[in-house]
Amino acid sequence: MFLFYFILLIYFFSIVWILNGYKNVIKKDTVYDDYNPLVSIIVSARNEERNLEKLFEFLVNQLYKNYEVIIINDRSVDKTESILLEYSNKYKNISYLTIQETPRDWSNKKWAIYNGILAARGEIIIQTDADCYMSNKWVQLMISPFKNSDVGFVSSLTPIIYPQNNIFRNLFLMDSIAQDIFSGYAIGQS
Repeated sequence: MFLFYFILLIYFFSIVWILNGYKNVIKKDTVYDDYNPLVSIIVSARNEERNLEKLFEFLVNQLYKNYEVIIINDRSVDKTESILLEYSNKYKNISYLTIQETPRDWSNKKWAIYNGILAARGEIIIQTDADCYMSNKWVQLMISPFKNSDVGFVSSLTPIIYPQNNIFRNLFLMDSIAQDIFSGYAIGQS
């Protein structure tokens, strides 16, 4: 049992050490006002009626204005499609596709995202999930690295946040961020 707690303690301090170093790597709020490409935001949604209104609240309030939102309704059986219809009628930069069937060799979500990319008109494509939340600077911050022509791919933290506010929430949050950091470093080393 001692060995288990010792390994857990080492893991905890490793995550804290990584997070401390990571905050020094991030260039916060780097925004270029003269960089204005069309951005396509792709969202795969399956039975997301509980999350869509909150997602749209974040998306329609972006400070960056040259973007389109394409939601792919992936065979939803709840009120997802009626919510998508409502918002696509209300906002000219929001549209949606409905997937009825996925080819045998594709996963559902990958097929939905693939179809969203085919429909995209933007120079830059940002993909997110229907249950994600972002700041009103999200699009600006995601596209700003592309001003450098050497940049071809950008990834950001997507921490998993649990509703219960206890020690397990904080441990899961730290673990989620650590996984994103490891993935980001791996992408950077490719």
